[in-house]
Formats: sequence, C-alpha cells, structure tokens
Amino acid sequence: MNCQIISVSIALGLFIPIAVPAQAHPMPEIPVETNFEGEEMTIKVTIDPRSFTEDPLTEPYMHFSEFQQYDEERIQLLKVKGQELVDRTVVFNFESAAKIEPVFEFSFASLEGTELSRLDDPVMLVVTVEVTIPD
Repeated sequence: MNCQIISVSIALGLFIPIAVPAQAHPMPEIPVETNFEGEEMTIKVTIDPRSFTEDPLTEPYMHFSEFQQYDEERIQLLKVKGQELVDRTVVFNFESAAKIEPVFEFSFASLEGTELSRLDDPVMLVVTVEVTIPD
C-alpha cells in the first residue's frame, strides 16, 4: 500500500512542474482609439508594459502594488519606451502639406481604463494626444 501512495506522489510531483512552465499570459494588445470633433482629433494609445519585455507571453502583468514601488526614474523609463513605440507606429498623414508634431501626454490606468486603486490592478501606460486637423 505504501508503494502505491509513493508512486502516485511521484507521478503527481513530475506532472505539476511540467504543467506550470506551460502557463502563458494573454498577448498584450495595443489598442488605439480615435475621436474626431470638428477640427479636433484625440488619439489614445493604451500600452501594456509587458510589450517592452523580451517575451511578453510569459511575463505577468505589472500590478499596481509593484508600480507603487517604482521611483520617478523607472516611471520615466516606461514613458520613454511608450514614446518610442508611438513614434515608430503612429503616423499623421493629412491631405495638406502641414506637418504635425504632436506632443503626447502620459498617464497610467487600470486594464479597464479606470484609475488605479486596487493593489492587483494591472497597470497600463496611456498615451494621449489632441491635435487640430490642418486645413
């Protein structure tokens, strides 16, 4: 009887370590929202900080509890990485020859886009710009 218990324990012990590394996190999405009102346009890009890692599928969300420990330098680094991503991916093309050089604002919000409040809230970098559309 002891042999059966030991063999079951060994079998379970071997299965669990194999199953844990196979766990993955959802692929980070980078939604871009636009709003046009008259000659004004607002663009909001929401970036999951996991996008800045080598392997975002295995990286857990950054939670508010972790973010609260960040000093200003680490927060600024996230904003710089966000700016670099937006610079590479968001292009303003209008019919006029006017060139737009937008100034983006940075903030942090929960996955749902609300204010960070719970310690387990996943943190998202929100990049926003308001632009007057050229004639």
